[in-house]
Amino acid sequence: MLNGARLRHKLAIWRALSRLEKAWFLPAWILIGLARIAVLSIPFRRLARWLGHDTRGRAVTLLLDPAQTARARRISRVIHLAARYAHWQSNCLAQSIVARLMLGLHGIPYTLYFGLARDTKSSGLTAHAWVTAGSVHVTGGVSFNRYTVVGVFITPGLSIDGPYRDLASQTHPGSFSAAPVKLVKQGCPVL
Repeated sequence: MLNGARLRHKLAIWRALSRLEKAWFLPAWILIGLARIAVLSIPFRRLARWLGHDTRGRAVTLLLDPAQTARARRISRVIHLAARYAHWQSNCLAQSIVARLMLGLHGIPYTLYFGLARDTKSSGLTAHAWVTAGSVHVTGGVSFNRYTVVGVFITPGLSIDGPYRDLASQTHPGSFSAAPVKLVKQGCPVL
């Protein structure tokens, strides 16, 4: 049962949410549950087709305009709140799937990353998934420092091939870095 102070705190958090955040809280909460079911029941190979355009492991950052950045921050907040109040495990992959869906519905370019790191306690590997939209870490926190990027998916319809230039490859051709790469299309940021 909630005591008075805890209830007031939760109500204060709810009141601080924008209309968009309030409107998306319940759908995000439900989507996290559905994403968890998908993670448990659908083979990753089939699930990966839905995640976006596979960049073959090339880490990228897609630039956003200020309105898209603000909306991505609100979506991030809603996903974190929904995950906190879920009655089931809402791990990084389930949250990343929901972020991909919500950002896509709002027309916000995203990058979904998969990474691996050595687990020093068990001598095994730890896997992690996270989503960025421009400079916003939508889910999974700031993970580039800890994880080696092994998979990257970007918004469907975007490609890092063709007229886009990989700015990092100009200084280190053929090298791969886990640091994000900004994409430029004919001198203009990808929006």
